[in-house]
This record gives sequence, structure tokens and C-alpha cells, in this order.
Amino acid sequence: MRTMGHGSMYFALACCLLLLQVFPKCRTNQGLVAQWDDATITASVRARFLNDSALSPLNVAIRTDEGEVFLIGRVLDYQTRLRAESYARKVDAVWSVVNQIRVGQLRERPGYSDFDIKNRVEARFVREPDIPSLNIEVVSFEGTVYLLGRVPEERTRMLAEEIAMGQVGVVAVENFLKVGEIGAGN
Repeated sequence: MRTMGHGSMYFALACCLLLLQVFPKCRTNQGLVAQWDDATITASVRARFLNDSALSPLNVAIRTDEGEVFLIGRVLDYQTRLRAESYARKVDAVWSVVNQIRVGQLRERPGYSDFDIKNRVEARFVREPDIPSLNIEVVSFEGTVYLLGRVPEERTRMLAEEIAMGQVGVVAVENFLKVGEIGAGN
């Protein structure tokens, strides 16, 4: 039996770590090619943002789900908001852009970090047997929770929204969950 050398083992480990970075959340109902396409779209939009000093990756989150780009965050002026959307629309394979960028100064919310809110919602989804938690991405910004992904039926979509809204620190929920199987015309 032939064994892997240290160099090959490190290479394999590096490849696995790279895949974890490219596919931050593998979805059970989204094929590898679709995940790759979404990751490529997100990276392309992010690269366009890097050339614009007003669009910091710390202030605007970019998420892609089935070719639909979600822009979530805050910028200082309306023109920057429009530029961000324009950059996203110019990327190949983008079929829609949902611009949730707010305009104005970042609001401080003492006591509730978006990181904690996101983790609370995700933890609650994992404990709920009717929620396919691996299929849902949760983004939290200034207390608003954004739900992205796909669920099997409308009842599950509404349950996810209700659970998210019931978590401490959540002020609103934007439910962008799609219903049905991928490729079913939804």
C-alpha cells in the first residue's frame, strides 16, 4: 500500500482549507457547480468593490444565492449605493441584485452585536427539526436579520421568519428565502 508523503498531505490539507473558504456554507440542496458559481460571483463583485474606496467590505456584505446578489450594509451617500448595485449587475451570471444598502452614518446598537444575533438565530434554527438549517444563510446588520437560501415549502419559510424575529436583539426580519426545489421554476 502506498502512503501519502508529507508534501502531498499538506497539499491536500491546503486544498481542503481553500474549499472551505470558497464554500463558506455548503448547502444540501445546491450542487457543487452552483456553489462554485455563487462563490465566483461574490468574489467578482468584491473585486469590483475593492477599486472603490467608498465601498468597504466591512460596511457592505455581499452574498450570492442561485445567481441573485444581495448587498447588505451601509454607505455614506446615495451615489455610492447606486454604484455598488451597478458593479454587481455588471458581473457575469448575475440575474438579479437585491440592494439592501442603507445610506447614512453607521448606527451603534449597544448590547446587541450583529455577530451575536446571527449566531443566536442560527443556533435556534439548528434546534428546530422543521428548519433545514444548512439551506439557510443568516446575515444580521444593525439588528435586521436577512434570511437567504431555499426551503421546501411556504410553511417552513414563515416558521424561519417567526423564529428569527423571536430572538433577542432582532428588530426586523427580511425574508428572502425561496420555496421549492432548485430548478423548479421558483
